[in-house]
Amino acid sequence: MADLCNAFLTAKDALVKAGELSPTTWHHLHGTCGRVVEGLGRTTIVEQMRPADFAALRKVLGDAKAPQTLGADISRTRQIFK
Repeated sequence: MADLCNAFLTAKDALVKAGELSPTTWHHLHGTCGRVVEGLGRTTIVEQMRPADFAALRKVLGDAKAPQTLGADISRTRQIFK
């Protein structure tokens, strides 16, 4: 999982440098990646993930969050897995 998030953030960093993505958006993506890695584990193999893994991640993302914050985190999480 950590490798996927690092590759994702590296690609998004290139967009920031090209002026196609704001640094604020990159900062939000970085925070979301941290929560995804925390929730799923650094060494989780993406190809072996099951629905239960995503349900557990949803719980981690939703802990102590306002509905709008949770929705934004879920949206950013989907970007990671595209």
